[in-house]
Amino acid sequence: MSKPTIENPKINGPKSDPLDLIDQAANIHNNTSFDVVHKDFGAFLEKFVVFPCSQPPLKPLSGLTFAVSDSIDVKNHISGFGSPSWKATHKPAKKMAVIVADLLKRGATCVGKTVSGELGFGIAGENAYNVTLDNPQFPEIVHGGSSSGSSVAVASGIVDFALGIDTVGDIRIPASFCGVIGFRPSHGAISTIGVIPNSGSLDCVGFLARNPSVLQRLAHPLMQVNPVAPEIPRQLIFAEDLFELCEVTKDKIKSIIAKAITERSGYKSPISVNIIHHIASNVPSLRIFYGKDVNVQDERAILATLSFVMVSLQR
Repeated sequence: MSKPTIENPKINGPKSDPLDLIDQAANIHNNTSFDVVHKDFGAFLEKFVVFPCSQPPLKPLSGLTFAVSDSIDVKNHISGFGSPSWKATHKPAKKMAVIVADLLKRGATCVGKTVSGELGFGIAGENAYNVTLDNPQFPEIVHGGSSSGSSVAVASGIVDFALGIDTVGDIRIPASFCGVIGFRPSHGAISTIGVIPNSGSLDCVGFLARNPSVLQRLAHPLMQVNPVAPEIPRQLIFAEDLFELCEVTKDKIKSIIAKAITERSGYKSPISVNIIHHIASNVPSLRIFYGKDVNVQDERAILATLSFVMVSLQR
């Protein structure tokens, strides 16, 4: 068998352990070089320093610096989700995201928040509110998204690694564009508590780094096999005002859904909500669409507007 190289790594196999693959990639990297630039290329929204927890002794990640995407909470800083409007209507985080707290506890130092795609969307990584972002390694092409700033910060050599959110390639795509390594763990392997969700059933906290050895240092303490937690009962929420727009009566639909739920295990009884009220109560930046004097006609217009916005964001 030929010796592994960058062109012929031979590290994939049907039964390979992900940690073993990272170890092999780290060994391959020792024979390669990377062009470190040490300019931020517009990657950062904020620069600050959050030092790791009490030292000494040295921790597993001591000496490593990292940045976090704008959708991940850092205590006393606002997670803007790539949108000035979102940032203007939300308050600073009261707690660290679980993954950020874990990294600090293990000795890493957080140095800032990075640019992300607006509301977590955008494969190209272009954000109309942050037009100064450039690709450090390949200036002639875009940097990719939506974890664009994190990828650029790593590619420029400013940080050893960065956090981003991968929903449908949002770490792996910018990593490939900027010539760095993007690692998306299995769904649920890294806690998403303290992360603004784009799609909860797909969102994963992942890492970007120049050197596989850094991923090796991250993966071993953070991705050990843990006992499976008891499954939380699932619950279906019935949006009554949406079903009022259907030709079939909502009572008939609710009856069919309730019967289907009782035939499935792991589900609690469904509950009914008014989706307009729910949005107004839980999404501050959209509260302006709903006032005390809104009537049924207005509610339907609001629903149509929200539907149009969500479809447009997916294009």
